[in-house]
Parts: sequence; structure tokens; C-alpha cells
Amino acid sequence: MIRTGVKLQLIAFLIITVVGVAYTAVRYVGVGDAIVNNTYHVAADFPDSGGIFEDAEVTYRGVPVGRVGPLSLKGDGIQVRLDLERGTLIPADTVAVVANRSAVGEQYVDLQPRRATGPYLEEGSSIPRQNTRIPVSTAELLRNTNALLASVPTEDLATVITELNAAFSDMGPDLQRLIDNGNSLVESADEVYPETVRLIYNGRDVLDTARATSGEFRSFARDLADLTDQVREDDKALRSLITRGGTAADEGADFINDVSPALSQLLGNFVTVGQVLSARVPNLRQTFVIYPMSVAAAYTVAPGDGTVHFGVELNENEPPPCKEGYDTKQRYPQDTSKKRADMFNRCEDPRQDVVPRGARNAPQPGPTPYVPPDPGDPRASSSGGNGSQAQGPSGSSEDGKSLDRSWKDVYAGLYDPTTNVAYGPDGRQYLIGSLGQNPNIMGDTSWQWLLLDPLAR
Repeated sequence: MIRTGVKLQLIAFLIITVVGVAYTAVRYVGVGDAIVNNTYHVAADFPDSGGIFEDAEVTYRGVPVGRVGPLSLKGDGIQVRLDLERGTLIPADTVAVVANRSAVGEQYVDLQPRRATGPYLEEGSSIPRQNTRIPVSTAELLRNTNALLASVPTEDLATVITELNAAFSDMGPDLQRLIDNGNSLVESADEVYPETVRLIYNGRDVLDTARATSGEFRSFARDLADLTDQVREDDKALRSLITRGGTAADEGADFINDVSPALSQLLGNFVTVGQVLSARVPNLRQTFVIYPMSVAAAYTVAPGDGTVHFGVELNENEPPPCKEGYDTKQRYPQDTSKKRADMFNRCEDPRQDVVPRGARNAPQPGPTPYVPPDPGDPRASSSGGNGSQAQGPSGSSEDGKSLDRSWKDVYAGLYDPTTNVAYGPDGRQYLIGSLGQNPNIMGDTSWQWLLLDPLAR
């Protein structure tokens, strides 16, 4: 009689067996798919079966998603039904490939999507033939291999083998050292792997900088090519310079050694002179303004007619002394007492052609010339006084006519270095600018042209 414990064990074993067999039949064999309806069907058109068989696995990106259903003929190809698991979203734009899982066969269908978004495959969808692929058949592979081997000339192959034998004969020790050194090289590279990675990343910055400055490199290369071309053209002169340069350098060194004690003192004196000149730049500027006038006036003394013209004016009693108005009492040096200054003492004589000195007869200050702005150059024109347009040293008047200037018509006039305005003998104002026909104004260097103008003409 079977004991109760054994019965319970047999019943538990029977239940586990039934559940396992049922799960295997439903999950892997496909029994009950029609009842559960856990799959949907998609048709794929292939030009040939490619070795695929019914109940083969279907994968999507390498993950099993279904089984191969029945195969049927369709025109000049094969239609394969793919039973895919419901809930698996597979894009409709998908390539179905019959692949081999190993070298001995075991084909399966791999679905390779071209995009990751919809629309997706659904019940009744089809994959056209242009989106299916089959592997190369074994017969075609053997034919292609045989054609490749037949295309190789046997005599040339024998020559290659003979030459390889001659090249590697007795090279075993050298090849062994090459392999050993290669292993050492790989080990060393592995040890400095972090530094190599940093070098690669930092090299990117260097390459970016080189790419950003590629234009400068091209310009440098072009200029360097021009320099080398010039050096090649002047090769003889350079060789002569190099040959004789040693002697010249020795003489130059001797000269520097000879003058070195006084050179430092000379440079020091230059510094002192430079400081003095820099402190007197306004005075030098005024000198340069007066110098051309003095040079121009000198031509009136010796005009070139063989004689010298001098005009001597003694200014005797010019102006005559003042006789009326002054009432100043003589004060002796011994008198050191405080006295109030007489602010009302002045000459009461009537005005004469040559006025005597004194605040009453001092000339009134004239108006400061006004230089209006100009669109082309803010200092290209000025107006003031009698309203005439400013003139440049080119000698053109406001009506566009050229002034008749020659060395026989030389006048001494007033010049204001602040505004660059000069006053001519006709009372008009002239703005000192550039020379010749160039109407541009030279700015702060206009006063220098006063010195260069007579030399340029």
C-alpha cells in the first residue's frame, strides 16, 4: 500500500510536469496561439527562401519578437508570414534579412528598422521585396571562390611563394624580436594611456587654433617664399657679404671699443639736449614759423639784379616824447616809504600818426578767426573778419582764381599757430594746409609746411 507522503509527492510532481509542458507548448511551440491570439501576422516577400524554414525565430534588433509562419509561393518569389508578438512596436520602414546564426546554418529573420518612429507594422502589413535580403547561397559562394582561385596565375603564385620564402628564410629570431618589441611597445602604450588621451584632447585645441590661424600661416608661407626667392636672387651678394662680413665686423667691434668711453657720455648729452628741446617745443615751433618769413624777406635785400637794397630807418624822435598829461614827481632812492600808485597818470597829447605808448593808445584786440566745420574735413575752410574764405598755401582765392604769387611779392604777415590761420597783406585770412594742388589739411603738422614751402618751390 502506497503511503500518504508518497502520494502527495507524486501529485506535486505531476502538477509541475503538466504546468511545465503546458508553458513550453504555449510559449515556444505555439500551441494555443489561435486561442490566446497573442500574435499579429505580417507578410514578407523574398526572391528566394534563403534557407529559412517554418517556426524559425524572428528578431528585432537582435531581440526575439516572434516566429516564422507558413511559406508560400508568390509569383517568382516566396512569401513568408511572420507571426509577431503583440505589443511590439516595429517601424514599417524595416528591412527583413535572412541571416545565419552560425556557420552550420540555423537561419532566422532579423528585422532591421531604418527609423525609430512610426508608422508601425500591424495586422496585415507587408514588407516589399525591395526591403528584404537573403544570404548568399553555399553553391554561389563556392562558385565565386572557385572563380577567384582560377583567376590567380599559378606561375605568378609560385613566384610569390618563392619570394616570400626567400624574404622570411632564417628570419625567425628577427621576427621573434620584432614581436617581443611590439609587445613591449603595446605595454608601454598601455601604461601611458591616460597621458595619451590627454594629449589627444589637448591636440584638438592645438588643431582648432591652427585652423583659426590658417590665414596667417598661408600669409607667412607666402612671405617666406618671397623671402627665399629674393635670397636666391641675391645669392652672390650674400656670399660676398658673408665672406667679407667677418672683417667688417672686426672693424666695427674695434670702432665701438674705441668710442665706447665717449659714446655713453654722448648719449647722455643727447638725453639732456632732448629734454631741453622737448621743454621748448612751442619756442621751436615759433622759430620754424618765423624762419621761412625771414628767408623770404632776405630775397628783397638781394633780388638778383646785381645790387643790394638796404633801407635804414633811425626812428629818430619817432614817436616824439609826450609833453602833456604826465605829472610824476621825482622820488629819490633813499625814500623807502610806501606810496600809492597813481593809476590815472597818462599822456594827454592828441593822437598822432605814430601813437605813443600807453593804455589809451593800445590797439584793440581783434576777433578770433572762426573756422566752420566741413563735411569732408573739419579744418578745410574757415571764415572770419571780413568774411572771406580761408586759403591754403596753394594760393587759390575764394572765387577759384589763382593768386599771382612770385618771389617779388613777399610780405610778412601774422600767423596764429592755434588755429593755423595767417593774415595776408590784403586783410584776408588764409588757412595753412598742404602744398601744391592737394587741398587736404595737414592738421597739427601744418606749421611745418611753413618751413618746407620755400624749399619745395
